[in-house]
Amino acid sequence: MMTYSQSITCLLVYSKLGHNPLASCTWQSNSIYSDTGERIKLLRQSQGMTQQDLAEKAGISVSFLSFLESGKRKGSLDSYHKLALSWT
Repeated sequence: MMTYSQSITCLLVYSKLGHNPLASCTWQSNSIYSDTGERIKLLRQSQGMTQQDLAEKAGISVSFLSFLESGKRKGSLDSYHKLALSWT
């Protein structure tokens, strides 16, 4: 079962990726962060953005973005929200 913040993060990230968030948000809680990170990386690359570009737009550090993309660190709802807003 996903927590409320995981559900919101899922909706934000998947909607920005052009996926149906309701069909896609069935992650195991252990893989949510690595799956989200991979999708953020793919979206960033598809937009021709570097980690530096996205980090600046989102107001986070490049090293933190790198950790998020690799799934090595869990971001806060605020961090994922900033990333989602970077594509608006």
